[in-house]
Amino acid sequence: MSAVNSLVPARFLTIIAHLVIVITIFWSRENNVKACLPLEYTQEQYDEVDKRLVVGLSITLGLFAIELAGFFSGVSMFNCSQGLLSIGVHASASVALLFYLFEQWECTIYWWILAICSVLPAIVEIALFIAVFGFKKRFHSFIMLLLYNNYKVYYFYFGLISYSAKSHYNKSFSLCEKSIFVKK
Repeated sequence: MSAVNSLVPARFLTIIAHLVIVITIFWSRENNVKACLPLEYTQEQYDEVDKRLVVGLSITLGLFAIELAGFFSGVSMFNCSQGLLSIGVHASASVALLFYLFEQWECTIYWWILAICSVLPAIVEIALFIAVFGFKKRFHSFIMLLLYNNYKVYYFYFGLISYSAKSHYNKSFSLCEKSIFVKK
């Protein structure tokens, strides 16, 4: 398995692990809210801190939607830079949020985890969306598989954007089209 192909499942698993932990915090946020409050607090203070935590968790889920949309649409699925960034920050977020959940850290720490581990990859994902769909740049959002067999090269294309084949083929690929060309 090549390095690029092994990044895709690793990225998916780290994103899902981060998502599961965020959903778990949603379900059991009472202890984390109490950890952010003084020993004696009023119901208004509890509601305010709970509302802030719910807003942070909701923002995180929205950023997950952006990143998963780019991942599943193919815009960034095979982009090595985004894959490595995403794996690194989501694995870090998973570990940090586990400590946040079990050690009942302060609520301000969640905002730091959100900024570093959720906002950063979502901004890069938005930039990739703009580059691919706005400027029609090729960020390896397509799969090109080259098989060498008796001086023949087969190109399989499963892409999202149009791509012109090399000039010696005088052919062009279209949107999500499977094509096979034999090099003479």
